[in-house]
Amino acid sequence: MKGKTYIFRQAQMGDEARIAAIQLKGWKDAYAGILAADYLNNLDTRERVRVWREIIHYAPSRSCLLVIECEREIVGFASGGVAHDQENKYHGEIYSLYLQREFQGIGLGKELLLGMVNELKTRGFRQVELNVLKGSRTIGFYEKMGGEIIREDQTPIGGEYYPECVFFWDLSQPKAGR
Repeated sequence: MKGKTYIFRQAQMGDEARIAAIQLKGWKDAYAGILAADYLNNLDTRERVRVWREIIHYAPSRSCLLVIECEREIVGFASGGVAHDQENKYHGEIYSLYLQREFQGIGLGKELLLGMVNELKTRGFRQVELNVLKGSRTIGFYEKMGGEIIREDQTPIGGEYYPECVFFWDLSQPKAGR
């Protein structure tokens, strides 16, 4: 969407409904055929808004949440912080990265990922992981961005287990996330 102005900023209170809407639409688009249709059809918007409100409230001390705006409307976001399953305080994780479909393929996903990587780097993280459900069309994007699949795990979603790829970036390398 050339000719438009994009602004990257920290999320703030009041952004939670838009973030939840983008996440839920992203899940339905990216995981159709991967996750159970019943699960996707019954995702609770109010619950996601509540969760994102809480994350925004606590983000400055626990994690970071970046949004990208186009024409004053949030069109994507990324969140990250301390890795969920790591004891190493220098090990970070990108918890989520979503961009509305019509804004994909024009470099904004790359900028959002690099913004999150830089944010995590400034917080002292030296390595970053990101988990993606196996079969997701986003796997190629993360590989193109220099992510290395270091293992496969199983993640519980909606009472079932699904395989996921765990991507890794070493932030001490000059081209991490590029």
